[in-house]
Amino acid sequence: QLVFVPLRLGVRSIGAIGISGTNLSHETMDALSTLVAIAMERTRAIENVGKAEAARENEKLRSAILDSIAHEFRTPLTAIKASVTTMLSGGLDGAQQNELLTVVNEEADRMNHLVEEAMQLARLESKQVELDRTPHSVEEVVGKAVDSAKKELANHAVELAIPDDLPLAEFDLGLIVNVLQQLVENAAKYSPPGS
Repeated sequence: QLVFVPLRLGVRSIGAIGISGTNLSHETMDALSTLVAIAMERTRAIENVGKAEAARENEKLRSAILDSIAHEFRTPLTAIKASVTTMLSGGLDGAQQNELLTVVNEEADRMNHLVEEAMQLARLESKQVELDRTPHSVEEVVGKAVDSAKKELANHAVELAIPDDLPLAEFDLGLIVNVLQQLVENAAKYSPPGS
């Protein structure tokens, strides 16, 4: 014999339960169905709290990333503005102007790189990134990351110790180089010169 009992929370029905092979009283079946309904509702409430907490953490992370991007944009903009203001004030010889133009050029490149990173972040956020996963050597990716961070590493000695027998790893080369470059640049930025 199969008996179906509604799962109710107060007057609201959230489902039904089927019980087979037992002769329980109507009161026992109601009590059992109420316990199941309460357990299901509690599980749903816990899941909702978890989702809400994850959404809050995601929003905090997004805010921190935007603050970081804004800070990163200010540095090259400040250098460009200072260089242009100095050139406009006049009284500079050709060598001084070339030096300031070099600063403007390098900082404009840095801003371009920051814009590319912000666009990449937006694509990741909207899940519009297609990974180009192909086999690469660890030595290749580390070498590219260190080369990309050459300017930031000018006052730091870099020693690489990569075993020769490492197998190839499958990943998106551009994205992993970007990650490692960020780590190397941060290490250079926050380490004393010569370290």
